[in-house]
Amino acid sequence: MNILILGVQVPYVRGGAEILTQSLKEKIQSEGHRVDIVTLPFRWIPKAELIKNCLAWRLINLDEINGEKIDRVIATKFPSYLIQHPNKVTWLVHQFREIYDLYNTRYTAFHNELRDNQVREAIIKMDQEALKESDPVYTISQNVSNRLRTYNGVRSTPLYPPPHMGDRYGCDSYGDFVLYVGRLEGNKRPELLVAAMAHIPNRFSCVMVGAGSMRKRLDDMAEQEGVTSRVRFAGEIDDATLLDLYARCGCVFYGPIDEDYGYVTVEAMKSRKPVVTCTDSGGTLEFVKDKVTGLVTSTQPEDIASAVTRLLDDSAFAKGLGEAGAESVAGIGWRRVLEGLLA
Repeated sequence: MNILILGVQVPYVRGGAEILTQSLKEKIQSEGHRVDIVTLPFRWIPKAELIKNCLAWRLINLDEINGEKIDRVIATKFPSYLIQHPNKVTWLVHQFREIYDLYNTRYTAFHNELRDNQVREAIIKMDQEALKESDPVYTISQNVSNRLRTYNGVRSTPLYPPPHMGDRYGCDSYGDFVLYVGRLEGNKRPELLVAAMAHIPNRFSCVMVGAGSMRKRLDDMAEQEGVTSRVRFAGEIDDATLLDLYARCGCVFYGPIDEDYGYVTVEAMKSRKPVVTCTDSGGTLEFVKDKVTGLVTSTQPEDIASAVTRLLDDSAFAKGLGEAGAESVAGIGWRRVLEGLLA
């Protein structure tokens, strides 16, 4: 088959969605199909640009390229699924959450005002129409499927994407530091771990992997909390360095707000490390079961600190949870994904 994967990217930003589309391309190629990725840039400031983004995808014709029929398109995140094609499959990373579950909260620029409501209503209407055209609709997690059903009345099937480093994850030891991996942005809530470090014994430290707009604020916060010497910002690192940190850390903290899926959770578990997450962290809770594969806590710094300290203090306990976590994600692989998307 001739297949096109549809991606959406904010220029200069690379995250889980970009990893997913590249990994999917490689796996489809390994099945003997001809495949490529079609990407359009995404911008939403001013807010009316969202409508233009939607129309751009709606107006593209990918039925054929240079006289060759395109047998299937696989849409991923908003608004790529607005494309019209006779054989469109959606594997939804997420919609534009700022007008759905994050609407009128501190995590969005969209609030209950006339212009915002007009844009919101227009996008919801387009989503409803476009998703009905897709057969079938898959998502990357049960959490994303739940949102689709709640806000759009669309039923879908979760297909969990495997982390992109395959079988390279491993465990060397249960060290004296907690690892954070993710963008340093508000919805990922890295500040929760920095605040918690003030309540974690001085013999323990944390390593924070990732970059983002909150870096300066986190530096200032670490200084104010008196934990600068125990919080190391590693920035963006290569795969080998990340694998090494996973292999040596005592546990992983990942506490975003209502996460779609969270590669970090699965990567940590494949590294046999327990995960500390929060009660409102969404997709992570599909894998982190309290005192089974990790620890689930409130967002209070003292509670997060207590959970992290317990794991760093007791390597046998951490190992037990890590082993259970590894077993729970052992079945996440590409075979089921490909069977769904290529059927």
